[in-house]
Formats: sequence, C-alpha cells, structure tokens
Amino acid sequence: MQVLIILILSWSLVKSCKRSYTGTPLVSVDSSVEKHDIVAQKPIQALNKKKLSKVANIPSAIVKDGKKEILATGHTSNDSGTSTIAAVLDTTTGQSTIIEKRPFSELMNRHEVGVEYGMTDGGIGKGAYYNGTLVRTGNFYGGLSAEILNLDRGETRWDVMARVGFRWGK
Repeated sequence: MQVLIILILSWSLVKSCKRSYTGTPLVSVDSSVEKHDIVAQKPIQALNKKKLSKVANIPSAIVKDGKKEILATGHTSNDSGTSTIAAVLDTTTGQSTIIEKRPFSELMNRHEVGVEYGMTDGGIGKGAYYNGTLVRTGNFYGGLSAEILNLDRGETRWDVMARVGFRWGK
C-alpha cells in the first residue's frame, strides 16, 4: 500500500513538473474568435531574451529559439505561488501564445487566521487558528499551523505543528 501511495505521489509530481515548470501555454479563451492579419507601421519591439532570462523565469527553450520573440511579460502571485507570464510571438508563423512558468521551488509568505466552531471528540468546541505556508517545492507545501480550542466541558486545548502537504486540482 505504501509503495502505491509513493508511486501516485511521484507520478503527480512528474506531471505537475511537466505542466507548470517548463513554460506551458495557458488555456486560450479566444480560440473560437476568428483572427485577422495586422500590418504594423513600425517594426514590432521585442524584449532582449538573454537579459530577460536573468531577471525573469523564462523557459530556456524559448530563449534559445531564434524564431520566437517575447513581446511582454508579467508576474502573478496567488495562494499556490508565483508565476511568470509571457506573450510569445513565433516570427515564422505570426502566431502568438501566452505562456506561464512557475519556479520549481520557492519560499512563500502566505498566512491565514480564523475562528472555528463545531463538534469535537470532547463535545462542542470553539477556537482560533493560524495557518502559514512558508515553502513550496513542486506541489508539496510546508508550513506551520497553530490552534487553540475551548471545549464546552471547560477544557482548553492547543496545538502547534509543522506540516507538509500535497495539493492538486485547479
């Protein structure tokens, strides 16, 4: 059983690495909209890929590809980590794509505090909690959590724990 769990987690990690960390195209919301050619009155300005790759998380395959140019980049940050987004133009076909690349590992600074109320093994409980995510490698997240819980029988319980978890889904 343990071997099966390790295999599933390894497969998920490999799939997530291929998908998120190599610079994959984002799902297009404009695929059903017809396209038309444009002619610019001046040459189109592209970013210097070699210099950009030193300050942004750009896939090396695009940096090395002489037929692709990067027109613009952006940086996003959400609860699952940070990403670099780039608009890439294929100069041979004229097609453009938007790609996203996440660093494989990063330090994070995500915090959550809240209150809770509900059933416990000791009866009705109410309390407060803290969750902090401090590091991400692949889809594995690590951090700290703390909780103080007041039970209806007059007992107060508290926990402080380090945690590691695996996230999946959209």
